[in-house]
Amino acid sequence: MQPTAPECRRLQDAASDYLDGCLPEGARSTFEGHLQACPSCHAFTGELKATVDLLSGLREPAATEWAKAEVLQSFGEYLPEPDLPEDLADW
Repeated sequence: MQPTAPECRRLQDAASDYLDGCLPEGARSTFEGHLQACPSCHAFTGELKATVDLLSGLREPAATEWAKAEVLQSFGEYLPEPDLPEDLADW
């Protein structure tokens, strides 16, 4: 039996949950059966897995001291000075 477009859309919507191991047993079996019958969804799921694997290997670059100072300065321009009680204002 050839899969239909609505079945393929449902599968593609659930592909992330499948790859994360979050589908219940019955849904996982249905998903895997569809993958065996549908080369397009099989390819889609394979490409999604490859993308997730590639992205999970990326590391966040460390911020330079200059970048940290720029961010702090930018926040300082938007954050108001705190209101201090008069007896602490000159402290």
